Amino acid sequence: METPEKAGSMNTAVLDHSTVAAAATNGTAPTTPSAACGHDPTTSPLVSRAVKRAQEGDREALGFLYARYADNVCGYVRGIVHDQHEAEHVTEHVFAKLIHVIGTYEQRDIPFLAWLLRVSRNIAVDHIRRQRAIRSRAAAPAAARSQRSHSEASASG
Repeated sequence: METPEKAGSMNTAVLDHSTVAAAATNGTAPTTPSAACGHDPTTSPLVSRAVKRAQEGDREALGFLYARYADNVCGYVRGIVHDQHEAEHVTEHVFAKLIHVIGTYEQRDIPFLAWLLRVSRNIAVDHIRRQRAIRSRAAAPAAARSQRSHSEASASG
């Protein structure tokens, strides 16, 4: 199987997350899909080969895609969740999910990065919804206690 620069970039493709976070915090990562896509308006042949290999289960190709796009994803997600730590968490989730959903990507008129950012947006929105639900459940008992103490104070007064 032909590999995209296997001897070079593919073997060193996996970055530690602090490198990705640094790129996102120093402003090098775009924060909108159009800005992110502006850096890669079409899917390059190298990326196309990596996507095809990743769809076939090649973990090294997934590592290449992570190295190539993690800063774009993290910067874009940070613009949605408004928190660097949460953006890093969501970015990890995006690439973990990518293992399972990359088979659904079909290269047509949509560049891979645009598709990846759509997946990222969906995961970020789901993350925000989960956080809101957790906060709502945590706030409900406190509100009930407050209401009970107000009722008790009114009854004894």
